[in-house]
Amino acid sequence: MNASSPPAGAVNPNRRPRTDWVTTALVGATLLTLGGTLVWLRGAGYLHIGGTFPSLDELNKIGGFVGGLLAPVVVAWAARSFYLQRQQLIDTIEVARTQIDVQKEANIQYAADLAMQKEQRREERAAEEYRTAPKFDILAGGISSDAHNGREILSFAAVNVGHTGNGLEIRVVALGNPSRLLARPRFDGLHPHGARLEFNVAVAAGERPTLGEHGLTILIRSERTDGRHVFEKLLADTQLADFDLVEFVPVDSEGRYKRDWVEL
Repeated sequence: MNASSPPAGAVNPNRRPRTDWVTTALVGATLLTLGGTLVWLRGAGYLHIGGTFPSLDELNKIGGFVGGLLAPVVVAWAARSFYLQRQQLIDTIEVARTQIDVQKEANIQYAADLAMQKEQRREERAAEEYRTAPKFDILAGGISSDAHNGREILSFAAVNVGHTGNGLEIRVVALGNPSRLLARPRFDGLHPHGARLEFNVAVAAGERPTLGEHGLTILIRSERTDGRHVFEKLLADTQLADFDLVEFVPVDSEGRYKRDWVEL
């Protein structure tokens, strides 16, 4: 775009109006009318030395004649003035509309930029919350028999692979209809990265295959150093030897730990 070009939608001050020929024609018609009137008056002997002075009746007739000649020109000038004012008003309205459109686009762009910044801050905050959250893996241990009570003891360990946590609560749930809470171990105090917290789950003798078939899930709630809670949900494989992380919520603002247990 040429540097001297006006902005889009603006009125170009260097643009020659398309109706200049009308003004030129009106000026020409006015001059011709005035010139013709003067020539006629001179021919009638009123505009030269020694000429007769018109009487009142003649002046009245001359005035009517000149008025009749100039009336169309006056009307044309009035129409021309009205048209120019109308065109200026149209141009002003167009400029105002253009400015409104430009402002709307600027507002839309500002809103989009603001939303993008908000989303970036949210992502950065979520990444920081994820990085600073305690996170526990569940490792399966040995299996011992409690024949006296007709039970088997399954050993597990919760290992902190994340940030330092303060307190840990676990729900071991056997999935089914209905689901059953098998154990609810709890560990108080600080648990730094690498901490290993062992716990046992007692099940009926011979129940392990059923647990593996129907599913064994572990819900974990730990506390961040800032006092907010973290939620984890893990699901065991059919051999109860490995656990997959199903869900990890760095900041459990919705109380998923309790809600998920109720909904199981």
